[in-house]
Amino acid sequence: MDIQSKLPAHFRNTPCHEVLIGESGTRVFHLPGLGYLKVTTQTDYTLQPEKQRLEWLHGKLPVPEVLYFAEHDSQQMMLISEIPGIPSFMEPFKGHFEEQVIHLLAEGLRTIHQVDIRACPFDHRLDTLLDMARQNLAHPRPIANTRWRGRSVADLYAELMATRPIEDHQVFTHGDYCMPNILIAPETMTISGFIDWGHAGISDPYFDLALAARSIIRNFGEQWVSVFFEAYGLNEPVLRKISYYQLLDEFL
Repeated sequence: MDIQSKLPAHFRNTPCHEVLIGESGTRVFHLPGLGYLKVTTQTDYTLQPEKQRLEWLHGKLPVPEVLYFAEHDSQQMMLISEIPGIPSFMEPFKGHFEEQVIHLLAEGLRTIHQVDIRACPFDHRLDTLLDMARQNLAHPRPIANTRWRGRSVADLYAELMATRPIEDHQVFTHGDYCMPNILIAPETMTISGFIDWGHAGISDPYFDLALAARSIIRNFGEQWVSVFFEAYGLNEPVLRKISYYQLLDEFL
């Protein structure tokens, strides 16, 4: 498949190489100095949600700009600008800068949660998320977290419905607030941007907090989770809500 031939002429001469990480529904290509090209690989996967959110967030947060979007033969492609910086989980930050990174993650999440939601068109409240989970039951993913392995998908979904927590309040959430999606400028040790916005919307802040905690454990270790919560301003997190939203994410 000749990816670049489908781009406008002024994008075609930029070097291009595939990035072999990311969502299973897309292929991602890096065009150095220009940006990243996402191409759908499944007919039932769409880049429209991320496009819409990036356009809405333009000027509100440091996010990529949508440079080009098109559909070709039921295949979508989206070119987004490149944000300088290094993903927060990477090696340059391990060993000496963990505490600084954890505080930056908390600062970044507070900034996202402060986005004004009065005109936000993206609803990811619990009713919406649970409906998405129900629809995905037909094609469930393997359960990633070892806490729930060995139990059936139907049993875990029933638990979600039976233990639904109260939504205390809603904020604008990232929807996949994990360490690979937060970029840090190593020269200044500041956040340079946020990426992968396809699941963003109005939701309970615990949705982001839960996924951040999971990512921190995976990349830096469990000892940093309480530091993150305290830096965010949450001295006594509701652990059952953390667990609930981590389980819910297994279905999304």
